[in-house]
Amino acid sequence: GTFTPSQEQDLTFEIYRAKFDISTEGAAILQNAELPLKLLDIDPITVTKGSNSVTVFDPGHGFVVNDPVRIEGVDSAGNIGGITGPNILGPRTITAVDWTGYKFNAGAAADSDGIGGGINVKVTKNIPFSIYFKNSQTLNPPQTGMASALKLTTGKSFAGTETPYQKSNNFVHSRPNITLYTRKAHVVANTAIETSELGANIKSLEAQYSFLSMNDFVTPMLDMQRSSITLVDALIDRQDSAASTGFNAPLTYVDETAARGGSSATKHITKAVTLINPAVGLKIAFAAQRPPGCDFQVYFRTATSDQNIEDQGYSLTPETTNNPTDENLVTFRDYQFLPGGDGGQLEEFTKFQIKIVMRSTDKSKQPFIKDLRVIALSV
Repeated sequence: GTFTPSQEQDLTFEIYRAKFDISTEGAAILQNAELPLKLLDIDPITVTKGSNSVTVFDPGHGFVVNDPVRIEGVDSAGNIGGITGPNILGPRTITAVDWTGYKFNAGAAADSDGIGGGINVKVTKNIPFSIYFKNSQTLNPPQTGMASALKLTTGKSFAGTETPYQKSNNFVHSRPNITLYTRKAHVVANTAIETSELGANIKSLEAQYSFLSMNDFVTPMLDMQRSSITLVDALIDRQDSAASTGFNAPLTYVDETAARGGSSATKHITKAVTLINPAVGLKIAFAAQRPPGCDFQVYFRTATSDQNIEDQGYSLTPETTNNPTDENLVTFRDYQFLPGGDGGQLEEFTKFQIKIVMRSTDKSKQPFIKDLRVIALSV
């Protein structure tokens, strides 16, 4: 059969709509999830003969001394330097930290030097940060609006004096979808540390979204499937062979004057340059932004044509300019260094290499360097 139009009849619908309560703000509170275990690189554990101290290679761990850490994945039937798996596995207390990892005491001492652990070592972790980007996908119809804020928890810089695990009492306004610099060290802690430092069921990162509307027909919306936060941290320290105020002692200290393996966390090393004609001095210049609590050390090394420059140690050279620090992140000043002095007092060389070590007592503040220039000076 066929349908015949009925010109004198129509269909009706009963439509229901939401009527939003606009007398008060709506709110959504989001918290960090439980942090998963971190899978470490192959053989991340090092032990030394006669000592029960265990070193774990775990850059970016976010821990401080006396934090608990849980070790999993070491073969319980095997051993590392004579220390059996059960003496390494399980909850341990961190005794020392630096940017490369941390130490804890095992249940027994090693009878030989050893490196091991295998490919399945997993550990608990924190997530340190001082920069974040809050990804928020929203829909805001006309006559509506949305505001967001955060509660953060403090962390600690390697050479700093901050008190870690202090959570904000109040939410602080935070713009979404833009890179923000906190100007303090912060951390998202694992559940064990959150419980011991903050309290049961208290999370170290909270985001609050407030929903506003002037029209009870509509409301703003937050897409939970596309909401997240990206955290960025800086691996920077200020080392010395022994810890003192304003400095940190790394797990293994290597002076930056050594030919290889200086232990500072942050540095820029240029390629080795070979000259056509011999030189007796260098002029080093660059533009830099240096916040308070930050500095940099400039090193150089030279070699003759018959020497391997990689076997030569570095020498520290003093700054010839005298620039102040700057809170303003867009202020760059010209820094100059003159190895060999005005008269060119270095022994003749045909190869040179420059190393700039960047240091800070507050990892939320780092020096920035650009426009590096080096001139080789001859007699």
